[in-house]
Amino acid sequence: MRVGEYDIPEHWESMSCIYNCGFILVWERGKSYDSGLAMDAHILMEHEKPLPSFFDWFRFRRRDN
Repeated sequence: MRVGEYDIPEHWESMSCIYNCGFILVWERGKSYDSGLAMDAHILMEHEKPLPSFFDWFRFRRRDN
């Protein structure tokens, strides 16, 4: 698989930042249980405010009506 300019080998997984800042996490499949926490930490430290999820948008939108 190719992510940006990097080739991710078979049996490895990757995750890129939702802000498209170039931050990429790569880990061996089945070996990491905290990759989501690492990405959350990156977003909180490097970006001002996380993008709302679909569920957050739906919840707040329903209150307005």
